[in-house]
Amino acid sequence: MCFAVKEEKNTSHAECVTAPDLSNRADIAEEKAALRARYRALRRALSEEERGALSRAACAHLAASEVWAKAKIVGLYVAVHGETDCSFLFRSALEQGKTVLLPMLGDLEASGLRPGRFGGNREADGLSTASHGARRMRLVPCAGPEHLRVGAFGIPEPPAPAYGEEDDPVPELLPVPGTAFDRAGYRLGQGGGFYDRFLVRPAYADVVTVGLCYAFQVRDEVPRDSFDMPLRALCTEDGLLWIKQ
Repeated sequence: MCFAVKEEKNTSHAECVTAPDLSNRADIAEEKAALRARYRALRRALSEEERGALSRAACAHLAASEVWAKAKIVGLYVAVHGETDCSFLFRSALEQGKTVLLPMLGDLEASGLRPGRFGGNREADGLSTASHGARRMRLVPCAGPEHLRVGAFGIPEPPAPAYGEEDDPVPELLPVPGTAFDRAGYRLGQGGGFYDRFLVRPAYADVVTVGLCYAFQVRDEVPRDSFDMPLRALCTEDGLLWIKQ
């Protein structure tokens, strides 16, 4: 099943330097906040048994796909706040000899990086991480759940590797969590903007990004900003749904 996506007309460099219209940014932020509250409540309403069954069904669809079979490096996440649990994929990946990458929130200043358009806080693009401090997400290898430790915001994460961020591996497949998703592939995250800043990196242009979620999280449309990046597919307990780019 494919969802059609409206094609956008290419713009020239001269057109791209025009300052964006930010007049409705407050409205978008308010709408996003309301939707986050709504869908977090829906996730919390699931029983542990329901959450487990729906998560296993969604993961099974992705694990049975050709893109999973071909991927040698996969990026996963540790589910929190009722997100779709991908621990099934973690175990399957390790059994199949795949390299598993998990998010680690490192210190921005310690990395030697500074805020900018394609890295750091991106305040100029409307994303602010002031409430989270100077933190930047990395995807780093994890050999198994026993290696996880409590990291930023109480979320389990792997320890920092011995090498620098510039040598972080890039996954071929990246399931992404969120609070809501739409049929054009756009997602509504937790509000920190970590994945938004991550997915704009040039190295991630060919990564297959998949929104892993419950079917009730998929809407016709979610509010979006100019910096939001569409995903390649959505995967729910109903199946793997590719988005026509």
